[in-house]
Amino acid sequence: MILDDYVTVTGNGERASGRMKLRAEPTLCNQLNEVCEILQQNSKLSLTLDCHSVDYISQQSGSLLLRLLKTLRDEGYALMLTNVAQPTCDILESMGIADLIPIVDDEDLPG
Repeated sequence: MILDDYVTVTGNGERASGRMKLRAEPTLCNQLNEVCEILQQNSKLSLTLDCHSVDYISQQSGSLLLRLLKTLRDEGYALMLTNVAQPTCDILESMGIADLIPIVDDEDLPG
């Protein structure tokens, strides 16, 4: 699978996991849309989204996060968020996304 250079992919046997550093809006929306398109074609990847640079999530980006979550879950893979600032977490909670996508600490991530 080919993902842009902002995605680090590591394999563990047949299971792969990736980590993507998200960018701030409005680039965030384009970035999520691109990853959704790629993973719909080949979603053999559990993905952690690093939200360090994200201080706002638009409704459209929230919808794309849910689309990405569905794509990965349908194939038995996971989506997680890390480095989520409190204002961004508040937005995710108000959208109901924080209940669906695990928000984890960096040190809790495998490898």
